[in-house]
Amino acid sequence: MSWASEVPPPPPLPVVVEADSGEGPLDGWARSLAESWDQNWKQAYAERSAVLPFDSHGRAEEDAPSLEPATASSVELWARFNQPVLRYRVRFTRYLYEPISGVETRADGELFWDQTSARLDLNPPAKLPKPGVNPARKDRSGQPYTVVGARRASYVVRGESVVVANHEEKTFVRHQEPPRNARNTWRARFPAISPFLKFDPADRQRTFAIDPGGLTATEERIHLRLRGLWDGWRRSYGRVEILLDPKTGRPQAMKIVDSRAVQTVYVYQEVQRGGPGEVWHGDPFRLDLKGYVDATLHTAP
Repeated sequence: MSWASEVPPPPPLPVVVEADSGEGPLDGWARSLAESWDQNWKQAYAERSAVLPFDSHGRAEEDAPSLEPATASSVELWARFNQPVLRYRVRFTRYLYEPISGVETRADGELFWDQTSARLDLNPPAKLPKPGVNPARKDRSGQPYTVVGARRASYVVRGESVVVANHEEKTFVRHQEPPRNARNTWRARFPAISPFLKFDPADRQRTFAIDPGGLTATEERIHLRLRGLWDGWRRSYGRVEILLDPKTGRPQAMKIVDSRAVQTVYVYQEVQRGGPGEVWHGDPFRLDLKGYVDATLHTAP
């Protein structure tokens, strides 16, 4: 049984309120940072490292093959769903499979994302299988994977400020980073959001290909298997697969296999998006750290 067949269809989509602005969730921040970045450095850095599966800053080392008509229409459906909005709130379940240790780590996650900030919360699921193994997945020795819950933690990046909170130990680390480092941390921590980010055919053609045979479509889902077109993408991601709703183009799940054969699967339960004053109330990027110990290492000036 493939991982795609194990992913349930998503619940009905919530009401989607599109923003009037034509900007995507990264545009405003990228524009504000661009003034302080050296353009040559930025290009060289982006070509070395893909920190999201759909980063399109690199130069393709090969031409993107033409898409078959059915595949092209599926990609267009996906791109139409990813209209530019200013806020995202995504709830998902994450499955992390470590092939060497034979451990499957499950987490319930929630992600808040706007033009300048991002927050990721991870919690262990309320229920885990008993006796704590997954008989459907075997490690290299043929033993079933051990199933554990993720540690409760939050990650917040706002501008140049990075905060990591360990809710089990009641500690946090806070530090400032130069814009280029904060950008890398911000994006590398949150691959779960990447299938929802705006892209167009030009981005696709210099970022990833969908080879002939890389499409499987049913009444419940569209399954796309992606291949990177530039070295930074390929070094970060051995393979990326996406499941889409065949009616709306909404991402249902994403699977990432990295160069160490570690597999990460995101199953998306709920996606909300909108403009200022919508999607959430208050400031989700301000953590309540009352009673927490500051574990930040401070160096003498």
